[in-house]
Formats: sequence, C-alpha cells, structure tokens
Amino acid sequence: MKNINPVEKLQKYQYLIAHLKSHEDDIDFYELRMLYTQTPIYNPYDDKIHDLHDGMYAALSKPDFQKALECAETIFEKCYVDMDAHFVCSIIYAKLNDPLKNKYHQFVYEGLFDSIVASGDGKSPETAFQVISTNEEYFLLQILGCQPKYQQLLEINNRKYDLMIATSAHTNEEIEIYFNVDIPHRWFGQRLKRRR
Repeated sequence: MKNINPVEKLQKYQYLIAHLKSHEDDIDFYELRMLYTQTPIYNPYDDKIHDLHDGMYAALSKPDFQKALECAETIFEKCYVDMDAHFVCSIIYAKLNDPLKNKYHQFVYEGLFDSIVASGDGKSPETAFQVISTNEEYFLLQILGCQPKYQQLLEINNRKYDLMIATSAHTNEEIEIYFNVDIPHRWFGQRLKRRR
C-alpha cells in the first residue's frame, strides 16, 4: 500500500468491500481496516456516526427494524468496517428469518472483531489492542462482557494508548485493558495541522 495516493487507496478499499459483499471469504479484515484509515473518508471522531449508533440501537430496542437498518446502511456509507452496524444487522436478519444476510453480517463483524483480538491481548501497552476508533474499543468491551468505568489517555514511548478500566461481567472484578490509539490520534493531529 506504499506510494498509493488517497484516491487510489479509496478505490482499493471500495474494491475490497465489493469483494466482501460478493460473499468471498478470503478477506483480510486487518488489511481492510488499515486501508480504510488511509482513505479520505476515514474520520474516527465522526459525531454523525455516534448519533447514528444511538438511533440504530434505540430503533432495535423498540423494535423498529426498518429504522435500525436504515441507520446501519447510512453508517456503512461512511464506514463499512463499523462492527456495531454489522452486529445489529445480523440480529435483525436473524429475527426476520433471513439466514443468508444474518450469516453475512455475522461473518463481517466477527472477522473485524477477530482482526483486533489478533493484534494483542490488551493486558499491557506492549500488547495493546490495535484500534482505529473509540467505537471499536467499546464494541470490543461489549463482546468481552466488560462494563467500562473510566478511560485514561496515556503516552508511552511516543505512542498513544487508551487505558480502559472496566468491570468484568464474568468475575465482577475490575480489569485494565490497553488500546493502541496511534492511528486515530495521528489523524486528529494531521487535521489540526491543515486548519492552521
């Protein structure tokens, strides 16, 4: 992916998404996530996506499946590697007895999730989970059965980490989980430079 301009990276990202949508199972989800961060549409601090998440989960709980799916589709237009949206879609299509779509969205969110888990164990800064947004952090905590209590931003050896203090639903113990947030913080720093 070196020496490829942002437009070409976006085209490659869109090509991989099309490949994924064709139900190919040889997708490298880590590569897909990292490629997304190098496209012009990457924005790890997009408030609109946060609002869409709120609307999507609120609609799911009513339940208003149509509204929830509409929110998910809007999220996909901005960030197809959004695990929350694929997770909600998998739940809805299971309830709608659409096994093909249920299986597809489950495959995607599990693939994205596994690509984060494979990056480390979260037990120390050296083995921190590599994430591209805070949304990934909270989704990971949710799936691991951890209730976040508070978050602390750390800088160690010129690298940025989110230290999450959470309570395990399995043991009720307080645990520490480290996330490497170099990528979103680098994006934010570059955005600030452009505005000066």
